[in-house]
Amino acid sequence: RCGKLAASESHDGIGSQPAELTEDDAAASTSAEAAAPEETADSAGNSREKASIFVAYSPEADFLEKRFIARLVKELKAVGLADSVWFDKDEGLFESSAWVACSLEAAEKCFAAVLFLSESFFSSRLALHTMRTLAERLHDNRASLHLFAVLLDAEGQSGLERQCPPILAEAIRRGDGDASAASLVDIAESRRRGAAEYELIAQCSARLAPQLERFATDFRPLLPEPLLAPGYTGQFASKRFLAWTVNDLQEWLHSLDIREFYRQQFAEQGVDGFLAYSLTDADLAGSLRVDVQLSRKKLTREILNRLQAEQRDSWSGRCRLTKPRPGCVFLVCDPRRDAKTRDALKLALERRRVRVSHVEELDESRDDFLRKNGPAMAACGHVLVLLTEHSPRSAVFYHCVMFAEWLGRRVIVLFLTNCWFQLRPALRALLYDAQGLDFSGQPVADSLDELGSAIVAPERTHPAVVLEQSYVRKLARKLPPAGYLAHTSGEPMYSCWVVRAGRERDRMCISIDIHYNFEATLALFINFFAILLA
Repeated sequence: RCGKLAASESHDGIGSQPAELTEDDAAASTSAEAAAPEETADSAGNSREKASIFVAYSPEADFLEKRFIARLVKELKAVGLADSVWFDKDEGLFESSAWVACSLEAAEKCFAAVLFLSESFFSSRLALHTMRTLAERLHDNRASLHLFAVLLDAEGQSGLERQCPPILAEAIRRGDGDASAASLVDIAESRRRGAAEYELIAQCSARLAPQLERFATDFRPLLPEPLLAPGYTGQFASKRFLAWTVNDLQEWLHSLDIREFYRQQFAEQGVDGFLAYSLTDADLAGSLRVDVQLSRKKLTREILNRLQAEQRDSWSGRCRLTKPRPGCVFLVCDPRRDAKTRDALKLALERRRVRVSHVEELDESRDDFLRKNGPAMAACGHVLVLLTEHSPRSAVFYHCVMFAEWLGRRVIVLFLTNCWFQLRPALRALLYDAQGLDFSGQPVADSLDELGSAIVAPERTHPAVVLEQSYVRKLARKLPPAGYLAHTSGEPMYSCWVVRAGRERDRMCISIDIHYNFEATLALFINFFAILLA
């Protein structure tokens, strides 16, 4: 059922285990099923069912771009869309361990999406995954999603034409078929000429708000932030820096003995922890008028120290700081239904001197599950995603893949069953560019050799060792993208890679290290060819 890895026989012992669980195994896994983390983020309280309008932007944007986006979203919420707009800043998810999972999940569930296109947007990895998730949704059902875009600079216009998926660009330009519909708002030229930010916000709000009201699930204006009470409470110290409000940042600046004039500039600009995260020396000197260089250096140093201390104190931050061990992999699969296949693959990889880890503990919530298994994944340099018929319905599979993306680990997709089109749009978008290996299109031993060479770099130079030409080519080539393998499953996937029977089977390649006793190697050559000719 799970391809040759679970159905065929080989010398590695893979395939001798049945793909399906027996009745005893199913009974033993009942408790594990009850303890599995929820598939959605709603159980953690980080996602709201009412949020029907998704805001997509670049997390790597500069201070001015983020300030414009934050103010425009605040303006849209003030006109009655407070419960309908999903913005990761207001959800408290920015740069958290659940950030990628909840962002892409919100992109899957929304009725409308607003994209802020700029140069940084098309260079952001998360923004790329967001675009692909929205494009996958349009491929599945074009009527399920409505797109709006705001062009922030000239690079955003060129990116819309060249880097945006064609179906996404067409949906943005087409709108709802009404020429008066403001599906695309271009303020790049106005920003270049130096137009006031509040004028641009008013322009975008006037054109977007009437269109977005059609997708609102509930109309409720945004409640204003309470004014700073007399005296300081010190509550900011127990919060994450990125979750600080304007009042929290003001209290922190007061604790650093920053001049009152500078603190007033921060308050007037509405700078909170989200915006202070992107501050540079040029932003402090230009936008916030901090003209004393010593004060600017003090602020940037204290912000950096605060962020580094929070990263060291949190389990997720320590995971990101963990240096992966070479030759170590983490297996991602459904821990209940694919346990035997996972164990067989683990045994085969360990015989090839690869250290293997996998999910050891399940828990009721997503955060607790990641807290227990995240450090093991962070210690591995590669994450092997076992794609079986059970993967599309597995909550553990989904959250492990999302956490691997947040860690920035290299992912290799192993196609045991081609259920690519049954995966959620976010998973398809995230795994599209990952390396893929098809276990059903060639012998298991050959697939394991390729997988081992992709994990542990093989020695390409062997003194006086005779190697088959097919083996040399197999080690030299790179694994194709998983999206390519998924879309070519009806054809011979490895038609241009697998060595066919024929004359090429009889070819040999002799690899020699010329720095290793050349005279002895030459004598070995003469004797070898003499034996062949005889």
